[in-house]
Amino acid sequence: MNNKLKIGLLLLVAALITVSGVAALPSYAPGSTNPAHRTAAAPGCAGSCHNMPVFCAQCHLYPYATPNATATPTATATPNATATPTATATPNATATPTATPVVGVEIKNLAFNPAQINISEGTTVIWTNNDSLAHTVISDTNIFNSSDVSPGQTFEFTFNETGIFKYHCSIHPEMLGEVIVVPSTTPTATATPTATATETATPTATATPTATATPSPTAVTVSVSPQTQDVAPGATFTFTVKIDSRTTDVQFAHVELNYDTTNLTANSVTSGNLLGADALTEPGSGISPGKVKYGLARNSSAAPVNGTFITLQFTANSNASGKPKLDLDNVKLMDNITSTISNVTINDGEVNISGTPVSTPTVTPTPTPPPGTGGVKVYGFPTQTLVVAPGATFTFSVNIDSGSENLQFAHVELNYDKTNLTANTITSGNLLGADALAEPGNGISPGKVKFGLARTAGAAAPVNGTFITVQFKARGSASGIYVLDLANAVLMNSTTSQINNSQVIDGQVNVSGTPELNWKFISVPYMLNNASIDYVLRGLVKGTDYTELYAWDPVGKQWMSPVTNFTPLNGYLIKIDTSKTMPALEKKTGAFIPPSLGVTKGWNLIGTSGENSIAAETMLNAIDDSYYSIWNWNVEDQMYDPVVGINSNSRPSGSVGTDAFIMQPGISYWVWATKDTSLPALGP
Repeated sequence: MNNKLKIGLLLLVAALITVSGVAALPSYAPGSTNPAHRTAAAPGCAGSCHNMPVFCAQCHLYPYATPNATATPTATATPNATATPTATATPNATATPTATPVVGVEIKNLAFNPAQINISEGTTVIWTNNDSLAHTVISDTNIFNSSDVSPGQTFEFTFNETGIFKYHCSIHPEMLGEVIVVPSTTPTATATPTATATETATPTATATPTATATPSPTAVTVSVSPQTQDVAPGATFTFTVKIDSRTTDVQFAHVELNYDTTNLTANSVTSGNLLGADALTEPGSGISPGKVKYGLARNSSAAPVNGTFITLQFTANSNASGKPKLDLDNVKLMDNITSTISNVTINDGEVNISGTPVSTPTVTPTPTPPPGTGGVKVYGFPTQTLVVAPGATFTFSVNIDSGSENLQFAHVELNYDKTNLTANTITSGNLLGADALAEPGNGISPGKVKFGLARTAGAAAPVNGTFITVQFKARGSASGIYVLDLANAVLMNSTTSQINNSQVIDGQVNVSGTPELNWKFISVPYMLNNASIDYVLRGLVKGTDYTELYAWDPVGKQWMSPVTNFTPLNGYLIKIDTSKTMPALEKKTGAFIPPSLGVTKGWNLIGTSGENSIAAETMLNAIDDSYYSIWNWNVEDQMYDPVVGINSNSRPSGSVGTDAFIMQPGISYWVWATKDTSLPALGP
């Protein structure tokens, strides 16, 4: 197909469909073709099956819920019996100010659209279910919970705090979303709530900001805000760096912030657009161990500023304690004649780490691309070799600098080693506009990322910035240098003619060093002479080889810690260096009766008996009439295997029978029980 025909077909599709500009991600969890309904009957179902321990053939191909307390690709295995992260959003439980900004998210075709939104604090997000099925909108950290949202209904929530809020549909776990809340640059008008809450109409005009007080001619300040923040070990939280120049014009700002890597990990740095959305980012801006560096130069006339310069997201390490400092260093502000502004007051910050630890995933910082240099090129960023540990998650951006060429359409493909790397997500950088039309076929397939966009608003223009950002995970067994190969890059101008002589620069990642800790489900295969944690995990150093260990309570449906002894058939969740081999275990001697495992309706974490692989049909034969499905956690990919075992003659496509679902020794699996029962061990 020639390029003109290709772009013509693409624009024809634009008249028929609406696309958000963010690629839909492929499903990794089963059930998307005919998902479960928890409280509302599916079309054609009389509803009687919802009160029975059986599954309706029309709507209960999968259980009422998915394992909501285990690892997921974006928020790995956070036990729900831990402290709530500090950066939370407050539900809108009082009368809503009439000028509250509103952003909409559509639920359709088993996806949140758009999957990621960026809003300012105080914004209300309204999710509208335009699908034919019921869905839920549930925060990964339980900040908000919609319950079931039936077709045609809505759910709304107001985000009054900054931070990154991931959410999901508990009925269809492959449906993932994210809300990024940044500080509001101008305060919105606030209405006094009435004595009784009333429904607020969607505003038809933008709220008028309140008048800003004229800055007093006192010292210029650069401050960490808040000055002190209390967090738990393992919690993720945000700080901002604010600049108040009073009456002094600011043309350029550079800030460095030092932090204690023993206790803190810096995840991301985000500009607050204090010097304008089109400000030029200083080369070298970003995160390195122990230091965050960020600089901006204004592209418009210098003016006084007062607000957020950058927002920083940190995670307190799981073994952290004390009061590490956030030390502002090498602060430099320049005025409209590029003279250094003197007598700047610096206010550092502090983190007070204490309390019950929280399990949170590690997020790799997203680097900031440098300014363009003229010629047309498509290049990976960072331009230097990325160095990551086995098991680590990292991001890689594809940037386009069209020089003086106007860009109407862009298509790139990125090939990667699927044996050693897993592509998790792909996010558009909106380089051709937030309303650009996504090319059909965009997305991730094993070994390849494909993405294309066509501009739909405004005339074609030169571009320089991030086209897409791809999140990868290095497998735990990976070791070596792997090329991120840009291929089939097609750029077209305003006349849909291909732009020739584009320079294409690949990237590469060096996977080496100490493996990162990942989640793994484990079990012991038989009764032990010594079942203590010190014996079973001997040779593994706590804090280095593993950090967290939990047991699952099938009655209370919650994680339990600490674990003191291991019991056969029980499943356990451990955060561990997955390259480590579990030590050999000694069977219990003498005469004894193997214990049975109490199984309750709902999700149960069940291990295998014995030292050999065994079919689920054999292992679970004693409860054959009491369970429906069995799920496996893929340690390498840190997500559930897409193929599940179904204990039924009628199975959805993509699943296998329990005779073909093989359970491995030393591993535990999620089993959905349809009623309370008991599972005996196969033997001593």
